[in-house]
Order: sequence, then C-alpha cells, then structure tokens
Amino acid sequence: MGNLHKAVVVLLFAVLLYIYGMRVAELASMWDPPQLPDRIPESAIHVYQDRVEIEGTYLLARYKDTNSMLPVLDYGSNGLMVPLTDDIELKVGDIVSYRVPNVPGIIVHRIIAIEEDDKGTYYVLRGDNNPYSDPYKIRRENIERLTVGIVW
Repeated sequence: MGNLHKAVVVLLFAVLLYIYGMRVAELASMWDPPQLPDRIPESAIHVYQDRVEIEGTYLLARYKDTNSMLPVLDYGSNGLMVPLTDDIELKVGDIVSYRVPNVPGIIVHRIIAIEEDDKGTYYVLRGDNNPYSDPYKIRRENIERLTVGIVW
C-alpha cells in the first residue's frame, strides 16, 4: 500500500471517528435526565425495618407492556400518582397520564416542552423510548394524573 493510499485510509478513518463521536454525543444529550421537582418531600417518607410509609394520598398505577417509557416504566412497574389539581404546576420532565378524544385508553408519557398558541398553554409529550413526540397538543384539561413516584 502506497503512502498516499495509507494517508487516505487514515483520513477516512479519522472522519468516521469524528462523525461517530458527534452522533454518540447527540444521542447522549437526548437522554440527559430531566431536572424534576421534588413531588414527595423527603420528610414525608418513613423507612422502617418491615415497611415504607409515605405520607399523603396516592393512586397506584400499573402499566401496559407498550415499551414507550422504557427504561423508566414498563409492565410490572408501579406508579404512585396524584390527580391533577389546580395547585399543581406541571414542569418539563413530569410524567403524566392523559386522554385524547377519539383515542382509546390513557397515555402515560413525559412532558418534553411547554408551548403557547392562540388557545393558550399546551404540553408536548413523548414516551422516553419513542423517537418522536406525540402528535397532539395536550391541554391541561386532557391531563388526569401526575406521576410522583415509581416502585419497581
């Protein structure tokens, strides 16, 4: 192999490493953990030798095997949820349960953006394991519950 040929191979290899490195960084940035607010204060969690108690009233949710929220939620996970009330401020990173007219069932996805349009505030949601955001503008009235904890 001539010197020019070796130089071309080395240059192509360097370019591929650069492109691959950029792609890895891009993928890693997509999965940065969200900065979530504390929904259950540490003072409300009591750990004993034979049990754990959490002060407050929570709903227990089970999840279908859709894989849309992997690795955080999947079939067998238990979610602690609270009904959405007027005093709860929703934030990017929150996992919520919502309904959409003409779509059966409840969808559980993460808020990835909060936007405004001529009708007011809407939430952009996506499953953690989905490549695209949900195709709906979700309004607060569509959201039923907020996930405040997960037990595996």
